[in-house]
Amino acid sequence: MDKEFVCVPVSFNQAQRLASGHDEHDLQVFRVEDQLRDAFGLAHCEDEEADRAAMLLASLWALTRYGRRIVLTAMVDPELLGDGEETHNGGAYLETLKRPNVEALFTDEPQANDQVRLIASRGLGHSALDEIWELAEVQHLLINHELLWYTLDELPTLGWSQDSLPAK
Repeated sequence: MDKEFVCVPVSFNQAQRLASGHDEHDLQVFRVEDQLRDAFGLAHCEDEEADRAAMLLASLWALTRYGRRIVLTAMVDPELLGDGEETHNGGAYLETLKRPNVEALFTDEPQANDQVRLIASRGLGHSALDEIWELAEVQHLLINHELLWYTLDELPTLGWSQDSLPAK
């Protein structure tokens, strides 16, 4: 059976548990669907751009819920996916994520910490992503700070010990 690519916004603690081999359950994810393509004005041939849009939406979900942009990319069984929040933005619910399904971890470069702190301090955790997307400081972050790629095994090298950002 074919697997489906998803972008999974997670907290540091969730990433740490997955890196240790534990499963995570009941997760919000973002995937490329027609609604996401329509929201971003993307054609079906623009797969790379659609994957990037799903990644950015997942990163904002993580930032507003967990205080940091951490996104895992994974290939999962479609049967594990169901309706989640933000369906018009490709949002879905993932029943279970296992360590072997995780392909990569994406997070901010240290130079983005001040901008990330500013957005995280606004308390946007219950806001719709469409509203968050429009904020000037969010657009600044998305335009000026690309997410960096790591393997899940590299998580300990990032120097994080909790769900808050490292001190300056």
